[in-house]
Amino acid sequence: MIHDVPRSTAFRWLMGAGRLVSRLAARLRPVLDLFPATMAGLFVLGLCAAGFWYLGVLHKDVVLLPATLVLALLAVGMILAVGLGAALTARALRRAHFDDAFLRLEANYARRTGIRWRAPLLPFIELSWEWLTPPEVEVRTVSRWRQVSEEVRPRRRCLVDGLIRRVQVRDVLGMARVVWRFERPSRVMILPDRGRLDQTTVLRSLVGGEDHPDPFGDAHGDRVEMRQYAPGDSARNILWKVFARNRRLMVRMPERALTAQPRTCAYLVAGPSDEPSAGLARVVLERRMLGEGWRFGADGSPGFAENLDSALEILARSGNPDTGPPGLAAFLKRAETDGYQNCLVFLPAASGEWLEEVRRAVAGSRLGLTWMVGLDGLQTSLEHPPLWKRLLLRPEPTMPADPLRLAEALQSARAPMVLCDRKEGRVVADARQYLKVQARPGRGGAR
Repeated sequence: MIHDVPRSTAFRWLMGAGRLVSRLAARLRPVLDLFPATMAGLFVLGLCAAGFWYLGVLHKDVVLLPATLVLALLAVGMILAVGLGAALTARALRRAHFDDAFLRLEANYARRTGIRWRAPLLPFIELSWEWLTPPEVEVRTVSRWRQVSEEVRPRRRCLVDGLIRRVQVRDVLGMARVVWRFERPSRVMILPDRGRLDQTTVLRSLVGGEDHPDPFGDAHGDRVEMRQYAPGDSARNILWKVFARNRRLMVRMPERALTAQPRTCAYLVAGPSDEPSAGLARVVLERRMLGEGWRFGADGSPGFAENLDSALEILARSGNPDTGPPGLAAFLKRAETDGYQNCLVFLPAASGEWLEEVRRAVAGSRLGLTWMVGLDGLQTSLEHPPLWKRLLLRPEPTMPADPLRLAEALQSARAPMVLCDRKEGRVVADARQYLKVQARPGRGGAR
């Protein structure tokens, strides 16, 4: 016990020193990025200085001394060239033409952003940049006769009001580089990828009702009524037996095959592996599958939308890193007060902290709920790849989808669950039964 106190004290001192160094490095990062020499360049310059002192001053080596001087001049020349190239590049970017006041992109699809500018011509100098905000965007520069354009491929939906690029100018030998942030007041909206969910067969599977003229109504017919004949009525609807009895022309009124359409709302719960569900929500919104008088909400936005443009903005904003706490409980309570009967709840494919929040939110709701879960492959989401495949293929570290766990956790809500495969364009209406069958041993599912 006597030696435990100094050891714990020393550990706390080391942890505090580490945090202090991290904060100091974060504050000095912009200054260090503008310093042109890299660690490799400083090492070469230090080696040249030591060689000059050891070979030139002490040993008077007339053979290795010129080589040391040439290497030092090369390193210094690269550092100066990179500094000059960074200054010219920053000047060219300020004069460049930008057509990015509003960028509407789609995840997993490449698109030119509209930036066109003339890059400075400097030998042995490389220019590149990346997007810091919004994140998860692949950037590729396309050069043709010194005319540089930008092509981006986002990976995740988001909505930001400022575009921040990280520009880097470096030499081909890696001895020098200059990095700085270039900000633009651009509004960037990245919508989720719809995949193959936008096909006609998938849309019919989602809405159903091939035997009814209106797939959103309830198949409850009314009694057949009759009224007195009026000019313009079809003779086929005349009730001739009634005319034979009382000599009055009466016509049969057509039966109403469907009752009034119920008002439907929808909500997207943000979480891990929610991109396929977001793509499904986009298809439902753009194809107007919610009928008339619909409403849409999502995590990250306190309000709701009742038109397509506002709904797509809410959908994109739900993918921001700072989404905030879920708002499903308040959304369902407000929708029930405003007279809505049904609600489609789009859920992530992987369970997380949001699952318990959803269970508490729907516990006292009287709306007719339907769980909508999007996946990128029904079979692959239920399979666990073997160890050799994980070692050889090295898949990206993503949150594994577990729809079976979602179905079991939300079974108490007594709401149907629909699975939609974004990759193959397949819809499974009875998700619980399908998942139970796939999870059995010998079916290739989870064990």
